[in-house]
Amino acid sequence: MSTWRILLIFPHLAEHLIVIFSINSLANPGFSWPSVLSMALASKLSYEEKEVVESTALDDWGYLYALFLDIKNTECFLAETNSHVLLSFRGTQGIGDWVGNINLFPIHNPNYGTVHNGFFDAFYDVEKLLIEHLPKDKPMWITGHSLGGALAAIASVEWRSKFEIYGICTFGQPRTGHQDFSETIRSSYPDSFFRFVNNRDLITRIPPGFQHAGSLYHFDANGDIQEISAGFLPISPDPEPLTLDEFHQFQENINNIRNKIEMKPTENFAGHFDLLDDILSRQYKSLSDHKIDRYIKNISGQILASPDYT
Repeated sequence: MSTWRILLIFPHLAEHLIVIFSINSLANPGFSWPSVLSMALASKLSYEEKEVVESTALDDWGYLYALFLDIKNTECFLAETNSHVLLSFRGTQGIGDWVGNINLFPIHNPNYGTVHNGFFDAFYDVEKLLIEHLPKDKPMWITGHSLGGALAAIASVEWRSKFEIYGICTFGQPRTGHQDFSETIRSSYPDSFFRFVNNRDLITRIPPGFQHAGSLYHFDANGDIQEISAGFLPISPDPEPLTLDEFHQFQENINNIRNKIEMKPTENFAGHFDLLDDILSRQYKSLSDHKIDRYIKNISGQILASPDYT
């Protein structure tokens, strides 16, 4: 399998020779750093254009079928081989704009608990079409970064009796539900929901009033994670959520910056979003910790440090 296209898409990671997607790592359930790296790369790939996503999954990663979906601003892709199905949800590409507009409204589902209504709506927009294309006779891995992680979490509880799910792996996932939702994930996936937080990743601290679920793997500022004989434990608990006042102050700052940017001419709306995110990343180091590339680098480091790596 060629690594050329992977390094083309991630040129700044080319020095990390272990940054290679491994389709074989997803053939069976259970935690492994190669499977986590593959999920992180799939989360990264979801931000690319449809043609790049599908050709990479087919030509470079070895899948037999790949499909990119874009429904009402919810994007994801699925890829299928003989052993499993991979589903990756795209996160938001304008973090600052998204955070500046996010509400704090919950919605309750009697089957699994209370979740953020915006995350639920985004998943619901694409769910029907996904089910039409997902085979029911193959196990599934679900992943996503940022908002994509929240969609992966909701998919896991919505589909826990519809599909065999090998594992869920999220990166920089925002706080998605209330305690009842977290308990549903804990009981449904006691050993197969892996949630990664990089250092002080700010997005994992919002929105206030919601909480996390799943097994936490927390990288510190050096990209290290504590290892024990029974597996891996976080060096520290989740970063504390922003208080309601802190969150509203953050939103106010975002909107003030956005108003100033909108007064300046740029080539397109995407240029506004990119500039807003760039300014915010300079102001908030913990927002820089949210970048999927930081996660990929740290996961790659765990593989390089493994005694099994040669």
